[in-house]
Amino acid sequence: MRLPIWMALLATMPAFAQKRQTVTSNVDKVTVFLSGAQVTRSATTSLPAGTTTLVFQQVSPQLEQRSIQVQGQGDFTILSVSRELNLLKTQQKQEKVQQLETEIQVLEEKLNRERNALAVYRHEEEMLNKNQDIRSTQNGVKTADLREALDFHRARLAEVLDKQAQAAKAVLVTEKELKTMQQQLVLVNNQHTQATTDLLVTISSKENINGRFTLSYLVKNAGWYPQYDLRVKDIKHPMELVYKANVYQSSGEEWKNVKLSLSTGNPSENGTKPTLQPWYLRASTPDYQQLNDVVVVGYGAAKRIRGVATMEVAAAPVKAEFKEAEAPTVAVSYSATTINFDIANPYTIESDGKPNTVAIKEQEVPALYQYYAAPKLDKSAYLIARITGWESLNLLEGETSIYFEGMYVGKSQLGLQHAGDTLQVSLGKDKNITVNRTLQKDYSQRQFIGNYKTDTRNWEISVRNSKRDAVSIVLQDQLPVTTTKDIEINRVEVEGAQQDEITGLLTWKLEVEPGKEVKKHLKYAVKYPKAQVINLD
Repeated sequence: MRLPIWMALLATMPAFAQKRQTVTSNVDKVTVFLSGAQVTRSATTSLPAGTTTLVFQQVSPQLEQRSIQVQGQGDFTILSVSRELNLLKTQQKQEKVQQLETEIQVLEEKLNRERNALAVYRHEEEMLNKNQDIRSTQNGVKTADLREALDFHRARLAEVLDKQAQAAKAVLVTEKELKTMQQQLVLVNNQHTQATTDLLVTISSKENINGRFTLSYLVKNAGWYPQYDLRVKDIKHPMELVYKANVYQSSGEEWKNVKLSLSTGNPSENGTKPTLQPWYLRASTPDYQQLNDVVVVGYGAAKRIRGVATMEVAAAPVKAEFKEAEAPTVAVSYSATTINFDIANPYTIESDGKPNTVAIKEQEVPALYQYYAAPKLDKSAYLIARITGWESLNLLEGETSIYFEGMYVGKSQLGLQHAGDTLQVSLGKDKNITVNRTLQKDYSQRQFIGNYKTDTRNWEISVRNSKRDAVSIVLQDQLPVTTTKDIEINRVEVEGAQQDEITGLLTWKLEVEPGKEVKKHLKYAVKYPKAQVINLD
């Protein structure tokens, strides 16, 4: 007994005078990577004594040749494995197109005959109507002859109208058949039919036996990407996370009722470690740019204003106890570099490139909820869910649909690269919290002293809570930051805000009771040369 024999010998075999036997195989399991997939097929067949080439048909033409592996169980020897192109599907499509075109031609000829018959009957009706005036001769028309003529006219007209109705009905029926056939032709022509691959496995057996085969190979044009639903009933309840995968493939073969395994690996990526090369420094003359403007640091991603780099200062992480997730609906396995989700229920994935939604798991995730507002940029309050211990959720970056208090809020992107210890998820705007930032003109002024002028700004920032419960909100604004000695920032009043001396970022952490409003004031004065123009609003 020769037990599992794995072979990856793919040399093209010359055509010998040996038996060929077609074997029907089924796709049992597919491991879908972020790009590409590994397909596993199985088959059981009777093997005659001697040398036989087994032909496994309907295999994807997108397979990677070097990835083919064949395992055999039984008292036989696998001599070689090769592949050849099978154009049967393409030929079948061409034959179907020719058949439809012939049927369409027959229907068009039939339709022309029926339309001609309808035209003849309509012409005869016109002639009968024109000849209904029977003129008298010199001696007049006998009553009997007149009655006979009228009877003939009536009978013939009735017959013509009846045949006309039948012909019109036949035209409609044939037109409908023709339209259906034309639509079918368009459908067949639009089908992406490609040649398939036949795997040829040559075996040698001393006697008639039964053998079992397992074939596996990698295919292109397949993959999956994550998608999430985040549902929050209210800020008193944990977040419900629905983890889904969109699986697609256009490999040229159908995966029908197969066991799916989703892997975070990507076999198409380069697996070679990077190598550092020598770093040679070369001197050059720097080109300095005169900086006479006030640099203002805004909330958002790192950016550069007039050559000065600025960066957002992240808030301190909030600690929360992360409860163990519920029993997963899939089995999760880990390797050194990847995570696999083994889906319990079988799925059918057509070879049409369309995404198929596959459920991975649903679970409740403890979260701390906090509102955030930066009214200088947007007079809205955003609800932020802060999750610690998120690494155990096995998440990937992907699109997220957000639902809050039973309403669909919109879509967002789950970003993980800069999450740190705490993953922050924006749940969208809450219209029950009103934020305003108003310039107090009575306290804002401009003064001129010598070659300098001083601009004073006084802002009132208010937060009103129209919800039934108290809310915690982080309110942020900023002070201008000077980059030259000619510009001075003084008479600063921030009313209890935490101030970052480097970036000028101001942070208030407020608790706002239901139905209440909290106001904060920001005041500063900027002294600068009269010849310069600075935007302080």
